[in-house]
Amino acid sequence: MKAAMQDNNALYILQGSAKTFEVHNAETSQKNDQEDDTQLWHSRLGHVGQKRLDVLVKKGCIDKGKVYELKFCEDCVIGKTHKASFGSAQHATKEKLDYIHSNLKVWLYFLKTKDEAFDKFVEWKKMVEIQSERKVKKLRTDNGLKFCNIKFDQFCKSEGVVRHRTCTYTPQQNGVAERLNRTLMNRVRSMLSESGLEQKFWAEAASTTVYLTNRTPSSEIDFDIPEERWTSAVPSLEGLRRFGCVAYVHSTDGKLNSRAKKDIFTGYPEGVKGFRVWLLE
Repeated sequence: MKAAMQDNNALYILQGSAKTFEVHNAETSQKNDQEDDTQLWHSRLGHVGQKRLDVLVKKGCIDKGKVYELKFCEDCVIGKTHKASFGSAQHATKEKLDYIHSNLKVWLYFLKTKDEAFDKFVEWKKMVEIQSERKVKKLRTDNGLKFCNIKFDQFCKSEGVVRHRTCTYTPQQNGVAERLNRTLMNRVRSMLSESGLEQKFWAEAASTTVYLTNRTPSSEIDFDIPEERWTSAVPSLEGLRRFGCVAYVHSTDGKLNSRAKKDIFTGYPEGVKGFRVWLLE
């Protein structure tokens, strides 16, 4: 309080005004912090649901005091609303690579044309068989020409891979892969909505979604973490950032120039301990 003192016949009068302060309820403040932390992890992990967040807490991937009840997320509504789904089909598998239709871990390749699918499959098959020390046994695909051609069939026969194909115009017969595609695109739309980035960033959002999907519990494998199943090690989530957030990149251009540039975080590069950013300048 600021005031001026006036002597009026031994009566001191303070002339001024008192400044009021807003007092926050400690319990309300703590609750808001809890909601902020929960929403932050929800966003960092690509808009996953409450159950997956709870599983990550139980596994020790996220601190117990960082995740509480997940509140309404408008970006999830924008990105994930869909029609009723078909019934699920089950294929029992016990080991890695027993039945390939994206039911354990997700790999993503961007192709300029569908003709590149065969070469990428050969590349992928060699990579996963070396890493897992197992062989691909069965492959389930649709009837698209990218998978159904003489070159692809002959390669699978020579490698002992059994082909399973869906009926024409019946994508629901490849339900696991189709549901995964829908889930990935739902999360891509939610991430783009929250970040405010244009649709041209869909590939960056898709790559980030796959990275996060492999590090969050999957209902297809009893809510285990795909990366943990594949490597036998629980993945660290310490370096995760919210897709589309501001990123300051260290710069050494010129002695008097700024030492940081303001850019946009767009994901996690494969095989590199760092981040992908969109340069604004």
